[in-house]
Amino acid sequence: MKKFFAATCAVAALFSSCHNNSPKANLKSDIDTLSYEMGIVMSAEEKDFANMLTQQGSDSSYVDEFLRGYIDGMKSAEDKQKLAYNMGVQAGMQIKMQMPMMEQQVFQGDSTKKVSIKNFVAGFVAQAKGTNDLKINGKLVDKKEANKLIMDYIFTKQRKEGEKFLAEKAKEKDVKKLADGILYKVIEAGQGDQHCTATDSVIVKFETTDEVAAKPEFVAFGKDIAMQVAAANPSYLDEASVPESVIAKEKEIVLAQMANDPK
Repeated sequence: MKKFFAATCAVAALFSSCHNNSPKANLKSDIDTLSYEMGIVMSAEEKDFANMLTQQGSDSSYVDEFLRGYIDGMKSAEDKQKLAYNMGVQAGMQIKMQMPMMEQQVFQGDSTKKVSIKNFVAGFVAQAKGTNDLKINGKLVDKKEANKLIMDYIFTKQRKEGEKFLAEKAKEKDVKKLADGILYKVIEAGQGDQHCTATDSVIVKFETTDEVAAKPEFVAFGKDIAMQVAAANPSYLDEASVPESVIAKEKEIVLAQMANDPK
């Protein structure tokens, strides 16, 4: 029933109850009665409209205003100018309702920062009318450049936080750094010369934020790293752990290959 209401609330019945301002039905024919019945089917109870208004940022006490707007919308649908205006109102309201989600993404959960609606609208209209003249460092900020600058704003903070995290981790005891910047620490060193088999498991421990850890792409990344470790079947964790005898043997193999290579 909720799914049905969600799909039809925007086309609620023209003849729904609106207290003292209810439109009067004029049922003179079968089609008139059929039309009224269709209105009943496409409508919902007043409490459902009240809940919908509350969920979408309005107030449950404004059901009459909703119905009045609906009636005006039905009447203006045949007027192209009014239709265009109402389409603009609808589009604006949709973006406004999405604004909290956009602010969450752009400001990374910092509730003290809010998008300036006045400047947002100014940029929207300038782009639509071809009057955008925003320049930064002498360069016109077109749609592509604006998107790049927004991404830079978002990820600069993340990059700084990541660099700070890595710098702190690099100072911890027994943490080592590879040439490509990856940090690692041997939690429990393996013993003996046995290697991974198809029945062995590889556990890779990542330290990150809960937000990043919950992302499907990060989970896939962790699984990929573990599979690569297992596939590589490493005998040693770092260069210092490799015995001199093994190094000498590998050199012999390489030299023999070079000797047999006609190039």
